[in-house]
Amino acid sequence: AWALECRLHSTHQVGTLGTPGSSTLIIAEIVALHAEQAVLARRPQDWKPIARLHGEAYAQLGAVYELPRPK
Repeated sequence: AWALECRLHSTHQVGTLGTPGSSTLIIAEIVALHAEQAVLARRPQDWKPIARLHGEAYAQLGAVYELPRPK
């Protein structure tokens, strides 16, 4: 497992709070990476990162897919 330690810079409301599609954009500075030794021993190309795009869209290196939100 690993975690990023961040320092909050600012938050910005996107859309009208409480309405569909609204959210809060968080801007933060990464100040440290905490990781188990087993994670650091792996090659970066084996990590298989996932990125959150928008709505229900996510991406992996070379692929974009939809992941419905829980009800």
